[in-house]
Amino acid sequence: ETGVTPKVTDVTGARLPAVVERATVQTLGGQPISAAVERQTAQLATAKDAFLARLGPQTAEDVVASGGAVSAGIQKQIARVKGVEDYLWQELRGMATDTPVNISGLKKLAADVERQQANLLPSQRNGKLTALANEILDYGFVGGGGKKVKTDTAPWQVVDEWRRAFGEGIESSELLTGLSRGQQERFYAVALQDMERAAAVSAVPGLGRYYQEVRAFGARARQLFNESHVANILDADPEQVVMLLQAGGGPTAVKRARAAILGGPEFGQATPSPEARETWNIFRRRILEAAFEKATDKSAAGFLSEPLSALKLEKAISKATLDELLAPAERQAFNNIATVAKVIRQAERAGGTTYTSTTPQGIATQHLLYGAIGSGVAMLFGGSPVVGGVVGGLVA
Repeated sequence: ETGVTPKVTDVTGARLPAVVERATVQTLGGQPISAAVERQTAQLATAKDAFLARLGPQTAEDVVASGGAVSAGIQKQIARVKGVEDYLWQELRGMATDTPVNISGLKKLAADVERQQANLLPSQRNGKLTALANEILDYGFVGGGGKKVKTDTAPWQVVDEWRRAFGEGIESSELLTGLSRGQQERFYAVALQDMERAAAVSAVPGLGRYYQEVRAFGARARQLFNESHVANILDADPEQVVMLLQAGGGPTAVKRARAAILGGPEFGQATPSPEARETWNIFRRRILEAAFEKATDKSAAGFLSEPLSALKLEKAISKATLDELLAPAERQAFNNIATVAKVIRQAERAGGTTYTSTTPQGIATQHLLYGAIGSGVAMLFGGSPVVGGVVGGLVA
């Protein structure tokens, strides 16, 4: 087991470390060493595949399939979070029933809109916007003698219904509502301001605090799903989804993706659903698949399994990102794969040319190289709870 940047001597221990280090940076070579390297490279590829299989389903191997699955998973999470937010507003309405709300802010906005519409040519006026402004301006109650009395105060449930309609309008097409998104957002924001003032001075116990909690929930949801890079997936092709969510592989981007896929207590979900967990596993396996693909040494010739470059693997995915993606045991397994990849590649470089020395020192160095490779892969398969037992019978 290792949690540090490895050298060959980290695997071989104290067995002539100086000799081993020199051997792995010089062109010692020899067919026996090359054969051992090729065998260990194939075994490491098997370990990598087993590691990925434990992370997530095989769907992750396909960029389009994995992108479609992740996109669908996030859409489900958005619908769930919206349902929670709607429920919170309903609870708030139940607490605040008949609480008076001063709608002077809404009436002022409605008056401004009415004046703006009146200054337009008839063909330029928005009939739905004018009707909405008039509804707010004319709001009142029927007094004595059946005469309507205008008022700047409306019950909470009336204002909340306007708020809900504005919110739905923001999410809908302008062609369906007749109002632009900007116009809907102006009315929505002012309605919230009027309701916030009413909640703050209400005699209903806890109404002001609960109102702020509901608003905070909505703000978190908008920040994640509407204002971060997560929003980009809504119109993206499946093959682009994982790349957009990963946003270059940064840990913060991965953390946001995890929240968008799994939810969490901050979104009213203590335990992720099995479907959400599978989506998360597809996402993280796809990222690791891409990292291993980038780390494959395409320049190496004569190998049945393309060897991994530990240096390329370190560049392909950061340690901070790995910490966000993997559980501790999985993280250790990944570290072991990187460690053995480095040992094997060092030995492969050392075996690049024929080594003809028959001196006792030269023969001892070859045996140590066998031991370095064998010990490294044995550590990988024996020490990792994720891939342990996949391959046995390594070189002695």
